[in-house]
Amino acid sequence: MAIEVIFGEKVKKLGFEIGLEDEKTCISGVKPGSEAHQRDLRAGDVLISINDVPVVKPGRDEIKALLKQRPLTLRVDRPETGPAASEDSGSESDTGKAPQERHDADMALLQKAKARARKAEASGYAKAQAPPAEDPAADSGEDSAEETQKKEVTPERFDRDMDLLHKHLKSGPSAAPEPRDDEVLAMRLQEELLQGTQDDAAIAAQLQREEEIGFKPSAEPGPRPDLLAAAMEVAAAREEERLAAEVEAGTWGRERDAEEDEDGWAEEEVQRCEVSGKMQIKVRVPEGCTEGDTLEVVAPSGELIHVVIPRGNGPGSLLMVQVQNRDGGPQNMLYAPLTEKHPLEEWEAMLQKLVSGYSVIKVARNGKLYNRNFWLANGSLRTNGRFSSGIDLRQLTGIFRGAVSQEFIKLRKSAAPRKSTSLGSSLLRTFVASKPSPPVEHPDPEEAGVVIIATGGRSFSLLFPGGGDERDEFAETATFAVQRVRREMGPVAFNFWVAGQDLFASAAAFDGLCPYAGWSGKASRDTERKRWALVSFSDRWLSQLTRPSLHEFVAARPWYDLLLEEEPLLDARDWHPAWNKLAYARRALILGTYKAVVCLDDDILITNPKIDPIADAIETYFAAHQAKLVVASLDEQVHARVPFNTGVLALRSSQETLMLLDEVFRIGRRLKLVNGYTWLPRVTGLWDQDAFAEYVDQYGASRFALLPHGQLQSFVRRGHSLWSAGHFAAHFTGLAELDAEDRADLLKGFLLGLTA
Repeated sequence: MAIEVIFGEKVKKLGFEIGLEDEKTCISGVKPGSEAHQRDLRAGDVLISINDVPVVKPGRDEIKALLKQRPLTLRVDRPETGPAASEDSGSESDTGKAPQERHDADMALLQKAKARARKAEASGYAKAQAPPAEDPAADSGEDSAEETQKKEVTPERFDRDMDLLHKHLKSGPSAAPEPRDDEVLAMRLQEELLQGTQDDAAIAAQLQREEEIGFKPSAEPGPRPDLLAAAMEVAAAREEERLAAEVEAGTWGRERDAEEDEDGWAEEEVQRCEVSGKMQIKVRVPEGCTEGDTLEVVAPSGELIHVVIPRGNGPGSLLMVQVQNRDGGPQNMLYAPLTEKHPLEEWEAMLQKLVSGYSVIKVARNGKLYNRNFWLANGSLRTNGRFSSGIDLRQLTGIFRGAVSQEFIKLRKSAAPRKSTSLGSSLLRTFVASKPSPPVEHPDPEEAGVVIIATGGRSFSLLFPGGGDERDEFAETATFAVQRVRREMGPVAFNFWVAGQDLFASAAAFDGLCPYAGWSGKASRDTERKRWALVSFSDRWLSQLTRPSLHEFVAARPWYDLLLEEEPLLDARDWHPAWNKLAYARRALILGTYKAVVCLDDDILITNPKIDPIADAIETYFAAHQAKLVVASLDEQVHARVPFNTGVLALRSSQETLMLLDEVFRIGRRLKLVNGYTWLPRVTGLWDQDAFAEYVDQYGASRFALLPHGQLQSFVRRGHSLWSAGHFAAHFTGLAELDAEDRADLLKGFLLGLTA
C-alpha cells in the first residue's frame, strides 16, 4: 500500500532512521512523539521516492542529502498485515511484529483500559481491584522517590513509561539476553511496570489478564526495571558501536546529523571519544569557504591542524575533526595557572622587563638562525623582523617550552655542510665567489627553546642565549600577559572577538594583513617617484648561482629595489615553496610605495644585464591609459594547458591587482581536474601557474600582457634550449626532475658556454 507523507518547511527533526533490508531502503525505526510518528510513519515502510526523486539503492549520504530538503514529501510502500496480526496480540504471529507495531498495539490496549476506567470509576471498581501499596516509596515512575503513596498515576505518566518500555524492548541489552519467548518477556515487563499502582494502572492490569488468555502473572513480581538506566546503557552501547563503525569505514570526522547541527554557535568544541589517545573537535565551516578548501584549526594543545572541507559541506556545516590527545606531552602554558607562582610586585617587574625587550635567536622554517628582539607594546608581542608589526596577545593560542616544533627538529638534524669536490660544484663556487659562513653557536633547544603559536598558522621558535632561566622568565611573563588580557575581556567577549576575527579575515589573507591596508595612505604617496621592486624567494642552493646576476642588474638601475627573501611566508605543509614569491609580491604591494612589483623565480639567471626589457614592458603596459594588471612571458608551447610562464611576472600596483592575487590564492585551494587527474594547485602540478591558468579560463586574459617567449626569459632544459647569446635571461626549468649529477652537468655546460 503506497502512502504519501509530507513534512513542512518548519520541520527540523524528522525522527526516523533508515536502513537497508532485502536490498530495499526501509524505515528502520521511528522515534515516539516525533514528527514522523505524528504522521503515522512506521518501521518497515519502504521508501519509494523523496520529493519525486526515485530511491533506487542510493548511498546513505545521497539519501541524507535528499532528506534535508524542505518541504519534504515521502512516498512509502507499507506491507499489508492481516487482521489477526493486528487484533490478537497474544497469538504466535504477534511475536514477529516490528517494535513499532507492538508499541501501537500496546497503546491501543491502553486506550481500552482508559475507557473501562472511566466506566468503572462511579461503581468503585478501580478501588476494589487496586492492591494496597506496602512501601511508601513504591510507585510506577522512574523518579518515584519524589512521590507519595497516595498520588495517582496519570495516563500521561503511564504513556511515558510505555514509551520507555518500548525503547528498552526495541534496543535490547548489550549482552546476550537469556533465551525466552519475546512475547512472554514483554508481558512480564508490562506486568512489573503496572504492579503496585492504583486506579487506572490497576484496571489496566486486570484488563491485561482478561484479554490475554492463558497468561497468569506471578503472585510476587520481581524488582521494578530501571527503564531510564536501561535506555542510557543502550544509547551508550549504540554510540560506541556507531563510532567504531565510522572509524573502521574511514568516515569519522564528517558532518553529523541534523540534531548536532542545531547545537550552539561555538566555532570549536572539544569532545572526548572512545578511541585511545584521540579527541574530537567540533568545527563549524565559516562563511566564504567551500568544499575542497583547507581550514586551520587550533587544537587544545596549541597544535595547528589543517582540515580539508569534504564534499557536500559548506558554510555553516559542522565537521568533527579528530586530533591527537596530547596527554603527557608538552604543556600549553596558556592553560596553566601561573598567577600564584610569583607575587604581584614580581609580576610587575617581569612585565617591565618584557616591555624593554629580549634578545633572542629565531629559528626559521628553513633551519636558519636570525637575531631578533621581542618586546611587549600596546597589547601586542612585537618583533623587529621584516614587515612584521607583531601579534596581538589575543591571537596567541599556545606557548610551549622545549624543542617541540618542526623548526627545532630540523635544527637538530642539520649537520655542517660537506665540501664537494665535483667539477660542477667547484665551478659554481667560483662563479658565486662567496665563502661559506661559520656555523652560528646556539644553546640547546630543549633547555632554552620556546615555541609561540598564533592564529593564521603563524609560529615562532625562539632560543634564549641566557639559557633556561631566561627562557622560563620570558615564557611565564608572556603567558601572564595573555591570561590577564583574557580575564579583563571575560570569556564571552573573548569568544566573540575570536569569532569576529574569523568573520572579517579574508581566506587569502594568509600573512595576517588586511588585504587592502596599504591603500589607506595612497593620497600621501609621491606618485611622480619612479620606483619598482624586484622580489625573489629561494630556499634552494640554486640561488647562490642566480642572485649575483640580480645584484649586478639592479646596481646599474637605481629605480629598482631588490628584495631577496629566504624565510617562507607560507607554511610548507599547506603551500608549495613556489607560492612564496607571490606572497612576498603581494606584501610588497600592500606595504610598499612601489608603482610595480616584479617577482622572479630563483632559477632565473640574467645573462644580458645591459638591456632592460622589464622596464620597457612596465612603461608600455602599465601606463595610465592601459588597463593591464600583469605582464608575463608566453610559454614555449602556447597551446598547452598553461599558455604563459610565471618565472618573470610584473604586477601593477593597484587594488584590482590585489583582488586578482587573492582570487589566485583561492583557486589554489580548490581541486583541479587536468588530463584525467585531480590536482590541488597549492601543493601539486605546476602550482601558481595552474592557478593563473584557471583564472584566465574563468575571467579571461584581458588584464594580462603576454610577451613573446625569449623577450623576458628563455628556457634552458636538458637536451633542449631556447636561449641564445644576447637574450635577457635564462630560465633553468625542469631541474626538479633531474638527479644531482645531471643538474650539475646541465649548469656546468651552460656556464662554460656562457664564459667562452
